[in-house]
Amino acid sequence: MDLCPRWALFLLLSHITFYLPINAQSHRSTRGVAAFRLVGGSLPSEGNVLAISTAGREGRPLCDDSFGMAEANIVCRALGYPGALRFTRRDFFGLQTQRWTPDGWKGLYKLVCPKETDSSTSSDLTRCVLNNNSRFCTSVEVAGVVCQRDSEKKCLSEEFACEGTFQSESSCIAESLICDGARDCLDGSDEKSELCEEGTFRLDSSIATKLPGNSVAGTVHMKYNNTWSTICDDLFDEREAKVICRNLGYEGGMSVSFTRAYFGEGFGIIGADDLQCTGEEKSLVNCPGFLYGDENCFHSEDAGVFCHYGTLSVQLVDGATQSSGRVEVRSSTLPSSASICDTGFDDLDAQVICRMLGYDGTNAIALRDSYFGQPNGEVWNIILDCIGNENTIQDCRIRIADSPCTQRQTASVSCIRSGSVDDLLSLVLPTECGEPLDASEQFLTGFGKVRGGRVSSRFDVPWLASLRFRTKDGYSHSCGGVVISEDYILSAAHCFDTEGKLHYTVSIGDFNTNYDDSSQQDFFIDKLWMYEGFEELGFGDNDIALIKIEKRHGKGIRFDGRVKPVCLPKLGETYEHLESCYVTGWGLLLSAPGLRRNSSVPRTAEADFVPDNVCEGRYGTRRFSSSNVCFGKADFINPCSGDSGGPLTCKDQQGRHVLYGIVSVGKDCLPDDIFPNIYTRMTKYLRWIQETIFKDLRLSYPSW
Repeated sequence: MDLCPRWALFLLLSHITFYLPINAQSHRSTRGVAAFRLVGGSLPSEGNVLAISTAGREGRPLCDDSFGMAEANIVCRALGYPGALRFTRRDFFGLQTQRWTPDGWKGLYKLVCPKETDSSTSSDLTRCVLNNNSRFCTSVEVAGVVCQRDSEKKCLSEEFACEGTFQSESSCIAESLICDGARDCLDGSDEKSELCEEGTFRLDSSIATKLPGNSVAGTVHMKYNNTWSTICDDLFDEREAKVICRNLGYEGGMSVSFTRAYFGEGFGIIGADDLQCTGEEKSLVNCPGFLYGDENCFHSEDAGVFCHYGTLSVQLVDGATQSSGRVEVRSSTLPSSASICDTGFDDLDAQVICRMLGYDGTNAIALRDSYFGQPNGEVWNIILDCIGNENTIQDCRIRIADSPCTQRQTASVSCIRSGSVDDLLSLVLPTECGEPLDASEQFLTGFGKVRGGRVSSRFDVPWLASLRFRTKDGYSHSCGGVVISEDYILSAAHCFDTEGKLHYTVSIGDFNTNYDDSSQQDFFIDKLWMYEGFEELGFGDNDIALIKIEKRHGKGIRFDGRVKPVCLPKLGETYEHLESCYVTGWGLLLSAPGLRRNSSVPRTAEADFVPDNVCEGRYGTRRFSSSNVCFGKADFINPCSGDSGGPLTCKDQQGRHVLYGIVSVGKDCLPDDIFPNIYTRMTKYLRWIQETIFKDLRLSYPSW
């Protein structure tokens, strides 16, 4: 595997994987204030504040950020009351904000008035404006007021009225005493959580992007102990995201977790990690692992979330048949549908969409570049990244497009095709595969079937190939490869990232790279196909290449006891059930500077599947995608430089070795139970392999 020494790799990952420059600036626009009205209260003098701008009769709620007695007095006087008794936050009066805007969620206004406005008794609002872009505010951060009536005792404009009776001066306290950690009101109303925001959340994101309506996204900040803090992304997944989104007013919709400061690094201390939520808790403080204050994390590990309020459905439009067309997504809380961005859109995403539409989905085809024509409506900057076994796109991981997608960049699908990928592959690949000879019967010394990072038998992995790079002294091993037929092998795309096919030869059937073996077969490369989307979503993404060897004397790879093809998995297979998995290669035994030592014979180690959410948590959202799958072991000897492109196989029920992964990239070359190794997820590329071979052989599709 093409990996650097530990110190160099740390620098590489720090810059490529974790460092996220954010240079977009928020655009702000303001409007004059025409009027206010109160909604949701039991009396006309109380309620959440709805502001009406001078630009029209559109009403929006006010953001509660920096909303206090000064702002409450301005609102109440404008409504004809002497002043305010109290202000409220966090949608205190409980009216769903979506009902206030019939066309869907349009954000909150923030009231901005000159400081001297509060000291005046005038109700003139001409000097106040409504900020139209309060990027910190979510749908539940709504400001409210309780206005003074003539019959009630009046507190001074700089004072707060406790919620109890107003029969004594003690019911009015200085505004500076609100949320100071001490109960100054007899009933404690000056320290109520909905007023002081204790245990609540806000999202911070300086990425300028157009999110779907009724959606928010950003780095998570939690108010606790009267302090704003971030959340460490250790073991942070969709369960924690669900709790946070519920607190932000987006329960029942889409809750997606993001790691490694995806939306930018936050501020303040790092409040908690390893929360171990179930997803049903009322707040993060109720999660079993909640422990406030953490010294083991950095802001480069800040967690983020994406929340959408509403159920998502899909439809196909402008297609040639009912089972094909451009994908449009509709939310139950939005009046119109929107197309989705085609960045990273692949067959795994198409499978989920077609399944939502009632099709089997297994043979769904992803189409890009507005295949069925450009839409007239909105395009969401949401990048789907499904694994393929989800029931709905609400269960998929997503990314936010760094730049707005255009009408020319929309995704389409075809849910039904003639002939399955598995059947078509069987026409061009050997049916006998994945069955090595029993080394114990081949009269070889004690090397037979040795596992756990030790030398394997020359019969154990007969599909293993060596890509050898041309040097001034000849050819030396560079990457691994996997034989799938007499003419084709698979490897990692990054092996060819800087050098083309003319710099390599392919050696098959070799056991010891220090000398030529009698069974060794050497070939030049005839054709090379690197996956078109290589590194489209990030470092190491779509890391796969298909190689066609150049025939010798009219013959391709000859199969015998030491050379056999591996089996490919079936379309739609999942990884959670896999057992008896092994990775093999000629990679470095030591990678430290000055101690680099290659293995002259292939070595094999066991590997266990690591759940996707755990792997994503280790490497970060920008580093892990649906093209990746992780395997590792606590005492696992990780693949290293030279192992890239090699096979990870697992035994099926018939005992055959099936290729489920290709060695891609990893954290280091030492035993590591924190960072498992990343492999290319083979089930994602079966149609690409099949179609590439069919085109190369100029085969037409049969009529099934």
